[in-house]
Amino acid sequence: MKGECNMAHLPKVVDVGIIPGLNLTSRGKVRDSYLIGEDAQNKLFYTSNRASIFDFVLPFLIPFKGEVLNAVNLSMAFNVFKNICPQDIVAYGADIDTYLPQKLRGNPNLQKIATVVKNLPACDFEAIVRNYLLGSSVNPYNENGVVSGHNLPSDLKEGDDLPYSIFTPSTKAEVGHDEHISFLDVEKKYGGQPERLALQLMAAARKFLNNLGLDVADTKFEMALLNGIFYLIDERITPDSSRFWDLKALNAARTKNKLPPSLDKQFLRNWGISVGLNNKDLDPEDPKALKYVAKLPVPEDVINMTSRIYRYIAWRILGKKLELFQRDFMNIDVNPKPVNIHVILGSRSDIPSAETGLEYLKANEMVGDAHLHIISCHRNPEQLMNFTGSATMKKTDIIVAGAGLAAALPGMTKAFLKMNGNGHIPVIGVGFEGKTPEADEAACLSIEELPGKPVELDANGAAYFGNAGFYKAIKAAVNNEFLPNIPGDKDAEFNANF
Repeated sequence: MKGECNMAHLPKVVDVGIIPGLNLTSRGKVRDSYLIGEDAQNKLFYTSNRASIFDFVLPFLIPFKGEVLNAVNLSMAFNVFKNICPQDIVAYGADIDTYLPQKLRGNPNLQKIATVVKNLPACDFEAIVRNYLLGSSVNPYNENGVVSGHNLPSDLKEGDDLPYSIFTPSTKAEVGHDEHISFLDVEKKYGGQPERLALQLMAAARKFLNNLGLDVADTKFEMALLNGIFYLIDERITPDSSRFWDLKALNAARTKNKLPPSLDKQFLRNWGISVGLNNKDLDPEDPKALKYVAKLPVPEDVINMTSRIYRYIAWRILGKKLELFQRDFMNIDVNPKPVNIHVILGSRSDIPSAETGLEYLKANEMVGDAHLHIISCHRNPEQLMNFTGSATMKKTDIIVAGAGLAAALPGMTKAFLKMNGNGHIPVIGVGFEGKTPEADEAACLSIEELPGKPVELDANGAAYFGNAGFYKAIKAAVNNEFLPNIPGDKDAEFNANF
């Protein structure tokens, strides 16, 4: 059975072809769908590493993005939404093989990013739910205090909590921009059930995420209607469709009347804004605009950081690293991603304090390459600067830096990484014991009190300390995902007025 094929505008570099032997029916900005089976009752939903912002598909891929979206979608579907409403998912992980031609079976790379779903008639709206006054809801609110038909309190500011979750649907444009509509428009055509269902889904998701120390500012759901029954389809609370915050970071930022960085594709959007992709004069259907986007330089640092953000939020939601979820929940034959670690100590005299952690590195099967370096940031600043900009950083996942006294090594390592375009690499700081309590305090404070908090601390926001602290830091480096903090730029001032 042949279907009408809708095609998004894809730069050639990310148009990597279609799955042979299947009938492509839709190629979206990020996802492709294929009809499978003779009766075409099911589709194969293929989630790529493509990235889309401001309705443009970017000319580069984000490693692990498709795997993260698929895994998080499955986790939310079966761990949070399972008993709320019918859903479209038929098979996932290794079980998709049952629905595929023989030559496509047993492919772990396909199993990680593809899901078999029911071929359902999608509704013509996106069910957006908001918990905060953010994004595209700000302008209409500032105009008349109304967002998608909801009258809101008059004293709200951008970033404020809404008094309750609100349903703010939009059109679902095949091309160009979606347009906001009133909840009454959806109600007139479909009744009140879509709004009720969307709010129920958000409430369940928010409760689940809050228990993980996260909050979701807004999200979009997709629905299908079959025989009077609404189904939840497409993606569910993913970093492509939602805006996430860490609750601790949110509460800390709120004390300063700010919002923390969101754990989704906002980092990528910020880069897009810096190159003008949010310009209202750029039309996603204009060949000149598409040509401009296709020729954008590839920002390796942005790609690497975005990939880390996606893996980090997946780790928080899944409760384990991506590959372990794929093995345990999706039944895919996959090994943990090897972690490549560099350990930097400020002096050979620090080695006894690091012995237990170094032995853990040698024995752990999740460790790929592990190297020990002795580099003093005071005596060898040029070597440290050159090392953090060397080619070996391209394969580096994390650095553990330990020193005693006023332990400047972790902070200087992070500063040089940023200077060399490798700020996405996290640095865990460890302070080693000195001969006096003052030395111990100095070692910790020099890690904990750095401006912008660029060095990774423990779960309580303190520096790892001593032999036991180094061992814990190494275990965290191997088993955790990290969201590296990249301090903003600040211009130096020469001959300043005084």
